[in-house]
Amino acid sequence: MNNLEIKALIDEAGNKGFNIDVFSAPPRTVLIVEDNEDVCQLFQRFLLKNNFRFVTAHNGAEAIQMAKAIQPYAITLDVMIPDPDGWSVLQTLRNQLETRHIPVIVCTVLGTKELALSLGRRRSWKSP
Repeated sequence: MNNLEIKALIDEAGNKGFNIDVFSAPPRTVLIVEDNEDVCQLFQRFLLKNNFRFVTAHNGAEAIQMAKAIQPYAITLDVMIPDPDGWSVLQTLRNQLETRHIPVIVCTVLGTKELALSLGRRRSWKSP
C-alpha cells in the first residue's frame, strides 16, 4: 500500500516547483492457524498474491502464544486443530484483553455458524 504526498515549493528566488514523497506501508501480517499443510499453502499463496505477510501455527497453544506476541492484522482459524481445538482458541482470544480486537475468520468444513458467532468470530469460510 502506497501513500503519496505532494508539496508545493517556492524557493527564495520565487521559482515554483513541487516535491513528491512516496511512502510504502509494510504488508500486514495474518496468522494462519491450520494443521493441514495443503490448506496452509493455499492460504499462503492467496495472502502473498495480495501483499500480506503470514505466520503459521499448527495447534491451539501456538496460535494463542503467537497472537499475543505478534498482534496480527487478522487470524484464519481452523476449528479442528489439536491442543486445544479451534473453538477453545477462539474463546480464549475473545476473552483476553490483548487479543480480543484481532479479527478472526473461522475456517471449517463443519456447519457451525451459530457456534462461531456465539464465540466471537468475525467471519466464517467453508474450508476446501
